[in-house]
Amino acid sequence: MTYEQALKAGKRNSARASSDAELMAVILDGTAQILAGAVSPKLIWEGAQREGLTTAQVLDLLNKRDLGTIDDLQFGDAP
Repeated sequence: MTYEQALKAGKRNSARASSDAELMAVILDGTAQILAGAVSPKLIWEGAQREGLTTAQVLDLLNKRDLGTIDDLQFGDAP
């Protein structure tokens, strides 16, 4: 599933009916830049999917303003 597919499906479905990837895409699309500054929701989503992170884990990173890890997710430097 791509970010665009997840975002489209997440916007179409309710939160309860969305997969974790869909929910993450919708949340990142709406809040990532507010919480973390100049970021790419798509790149964060792709990095989080690659690393197997859940929506809760990504939100925790954003809430803690863990900008180093967020940056790593965006640019593929995550361990």
